[in-house]
Amino acid sequence: MNGKRMRNECTGVIGTPGPSGPTIQASEVNGNVGHLLCVVDGCGRSFTYATGLGQHMRHQHPIVHNERFAGVKRARWKDDELQRVAHFEIECGDLVNVNQYIASKLPGRTGEAVKKVHKRHDYLKILEDVRRRATDGRADLVMEQIEDGDEALFRSHPEISVPQFEGATLEAKSFRTTALLAVEGKISVDTLFREFSDRYLKGAREESMTGGRGRGGGRSDNRQEPANETKARRRVRKKRPAEKIFRLAQAMFNRSEKDCLDAILSVNGFEREEVSLTSTEKEALFSEYKGLFESDPLEDKEGFVPSVTKLRTELTCPISPEEVSRTLNSFDENSAPGPDLIKYSTLKGVDNYVLAVLFNTFLGCSKIASCLKPCRTTLVPKNLGPGLPGKKFRPITIGSAILRLYTKIIVNRLNACEVLSGAQRGFVRRPGCFENIYSVRALIKAARDEKRSIAILAIDWAKGFDSVQHTSLQRALNRFGASDHLCRVVDDLYTDVDTRLSVGRTQLGHIIMRNGVKQGDPLSPFLFNLVIDEFLTTVNSDPTVTQGIEFQYGGVKVAALGYADDLLLIAETRHGAQLLMDGLTAFCRKRHLRINPSKCQSLCLEWQGKAKSHKVLGSIVSVLGDREQESSLGEGSVRVPAVNVTGSLSYLGTQIRPDGNCEVKESEFAS
Repeated sequence: MNGKRMRNECTGVIGTPGPSGPTIQASEVNGNVGHLLCVVDGCGRSFTYATGLGQHMRHQHPIVHNERFAGVKRARWKDDELQRVAHFEIECGDLVNVNQYIASKLPGRTGEAVKKVHKRHDYLKILEDVRRRATDGRADLVMEQIEDGDEALFRSHPEISVPQFEGATLEAKSFRTTALLAVEGKISVDTLFREFSDRYLKGAREESMTGGRGRGGGRSDNRQEPANETKARRRVRKKRPAEKIFRLAQAMFNRSEKDCLDAILSVNGFEREEVSLTSTEKEALFSEYKGLFESDPLEDKEGFVPSVTKLRTELTCPISPEEVSRTLNSFDENSAPGPDLIKYSTLKGVDNYVLAVLFNTFLGCSKIASCLKPCRTTLVPKNLGPGLPGKKFRPITIGSAILRLYTKIIVNRLNACEVLSGAQRGFVRRPGCFENIYSVRALIKAARDEKRSIAILAIDWAKGFDSVQHTSLQRALNRFGASDHLCRVVDDLYTDVDTRLSVGRTQLGHIIMRNGVKQGDPLSPFLFNLVIDEFLTTVNSDPTVTQGIEFQYGGVKVAALGYADDLLLIAETRHGAQLLMDGLTAFCRKRHLRINPSKCQSLCLEWQGKAKSHKVLGSIVSVLGDREQESSLGEGSVRVPAVNVTGSLSYLGTQIRPDGNCEVKESEFAS
């Protein structure tokens, strides 16, 4: 025991109070402060230094000395205490101030002491064992309840009722038990997804970030790199130009042998033309899309007539492992990963039962993990001609592969219902592109053979996917007969979504998506089709709207054909074509959509009785022709460009001539 400690703890020189029992006081002898006096049992011996007093106390008064310093030692954590801390930590879940909460359950412990325990290796092992035992026990309890036929458990917890779950592995059952806590509200969906990510995706994400070369980025073995290794050596090796060209050639050959040969014989070869923009153009481009996506949402509260009389509750029934496997196999493993760098090949290595439990939790809670909402939007050039920057690009938004798999399962169920109008053939389970092209050619030839007139309008939307209002999506779902549960599921997919906008290799900035649907997500085309389905159903099925306007062929009345955002209006006269255009304009005004009249086309064949031949008319239709529409949408009255006798109507990558023949342009068809 050193003198300093004795001076601070055993004497009254510093003014430190001692413990209960006999006290040791300091005295002043001959006016010199620091002369210490022992008063234990009236000893009265004085000392000049604290060291001497300490040695005296240690040898002459050992009992008093021991009592004074017995409480200085810190209490050790016992195994039973660590077990209790582990149980309390598991129970806390997402509770704030966990350390203070656990300390309140343990007498004599502070929050700081509990905080230090979390870093001990022995405690981490105990925590893992406790969590495993708790999970296995909960899984056994759930299995017993299922075997006993607890129907209430099936109804309240959809992830428990995964079909054929009795064949799942113990690990899948363990994860299902954790998912049960999320459905019951004891843990958040974000916490559940973090556990899923740590179990199944951590290694794959690290491999993606390092280019598949392990954590070191340059080696795949377990050798330790020297501490003085240079940054250049640890850097991921860049792929040589020859390797890049070979991969591009191989991918192009698999798509089209002709395109691959053309690229080999061309001057530029496989080198892609880089998008070069000035700083002013980049700012204008970012401002345009920021204003488009972040503008204040517009309300769409117009009433509607339901297309069905019964709610479609089967759309939210539990997802089976077979459904996950079938949908996952439909994706290309080489598809671009999302911001989290997770690929479909990684998901194929995850147990389908685990993915089914995760997706059923998302479905049951009507909420996805917040870390799955960030996206990246790449502006793909449409052309390099003159015009505003925003008109030269198509925004492709890519989200997480996990989210795309989840939404693909949902859209497969929606398509299976087959409630969309038969005139909508985009992204459905049939060759809709071929059917629409063949139908247009058949209508033109029928008009020529039967000596009748026909007018066809090809509609081009002004950023259709990007302008859809989220309130219009909810209205379309309600009209479709979707349950409130499904409406909440879709609404959550577009709530608090942000994306990183880029063009080429240039990052433009972050944008919050308050409007529009994500081009690149499997669910987006169906949602857009659902919004415009009301118009297609009305003009093709309601006789009070299009009586005497539509074109009749083979006993069938045709007024509109749709393939996603490629829409055709078909009438027997140019007057009927104008009425259809006015109806579409009114519909767009209510849905807050806009038409791009400069990119629309019209093809009108009018039968001339005296001449006994068809005449190709000029521009026959104007967009937004009345004053009310002009003031509300601000476009003015614009004439739609017409196809002349030597021209052709561009539709779905084909050029349809006035005689009904067509020419396919592979470059346009592929785009």
